[in-house]
Amino acid sequence: MLGNRNTCKKCDKRFLIIRLWLIVVDVGWLLVLIGNLFCRDVVFVVLRVPTVRRFG
Repeated sequence: MLGNRNTCKKCDKRFLIIRLWLIVVDVGWLLVLIGNLFCRDVVFVVLRVPTVRRFG
C-alpha cells in the first residue's frame, strides 16, 4: 500500500495490536453505553433480527 518500507516487523505487530485493542475498547464502551440506555430493546432486537433473517 505504501510501498516497501524497512521497518521492524515486531514494531508493526505491536502497532497493529495496539490499534486493534483501542478499537475493541471503543466498541466495548459503546456497547456498554447502549446496553445501559436501551438494554431490553437492544437485546430484543439483537435476538429478533437473526431469527427474522433465518426464517423470513
